[in-house]
Parts: sequence; C-alpha cells; structure tokens
Amino acid sequence: MHTFTTEAKDTNSFKFLIFGDSQSGVATDPQYGPWKTTIQNSFKANPDAKFFVNVGDLVEIGQMYAHWNNWFDAAKGVIDTIPEMPVQGNHETYQSKNYDSAKPKDFVNQFVVPQNGPDSLKGQTYSFDYGNAHIVMLDSQEDEEEPVAGDIFRSTESMA
Repeated sequence: MHTFTTEAKDTNSFKFLIFGDSQSGVATDPQYGPWKTTIQNSFKANPDAKFFVNVGDLVEIGQMYAHWNNWFDAAKGVIDTIPEMPVQGNHETYQSKNYDSAKPKDFVNQFVVPQNGPDSLKGQTYSFDYGNAHIVMLDSQEDEEEPVAGDIFRSTESMA
C-alpha cells in the first residue's frame, strides 16, 4: 500500500532529484545497471526528495519495450514512492538499433504528466507547480523530431 500527501501552496523550500542519460548505452542488450545504482543510491541519500526529474534519454531505444521494462525495474522502490516528472530526449524517439526516429508514442504512453502543453506536444512538454515553484518541462529535440513531427519550435500554440 502506498500513500501520498500534497504539498502546501506556500512551500518555499523542497528537494527533488534530477537525472539525465539513464539509457543503457547498448541497443541490443538493454541492461540498466548503472541507472539502478544511480537512482537507488540517490534516493537512499535523499529520502526527503519530493519527486524526481529525468531530463531525457531515459532509455536507449524508446520504441522497444525491453528497454522500458528494464528501466522501470531498475527504478523500483523509488518510482513507486515519489513521482517521476520526465522529459524526453532524442533516444525516446528511436524505433530500432538503427536509431531511426518516430513520434515518441511509447514515451508519452508510459507517464501520466500534466496535459497543459501545446496540443501537438501533449505529454512531451508541460508545466506544473510545486509549492511556490513553477516548473516547465520542455522537449528540445527539434533536429530529430522535425521529419516526423514538424517544426516543434514554431508552434503557434501556447502553454497553459
């Protein structure tokens, strides 16, 4: 059983964990040992962290579930204790070991995040409030996304 509490709106100080590039580094053998060591040790050293952020490249091949399964297994005990607030990197768009890109559908479907970004980038770009902080999570993978998603930086839509 898990419980949670919400933070007071006037919170001026809190701690969160931030990670980047947790991917395995090997497309054909998705072992996430370094990620497991990093997240587990970080949370053990900071049990008062309120959430964690991963700033991209969570997995090596974003459209292959073996990578996601191993990534989530490595994060057990943390991701089921505090929220994960992810942002995709270019690896989340990869479909195969050839690193060909697609829309990051598997990334978007893995996480429940605020749906307040531009319509064309829901689940990829969003913002949220924690205490007195407003945190913006931006997808910056224009070079690799443009062939499959258009120019994400020229969207006329605004964030809520």
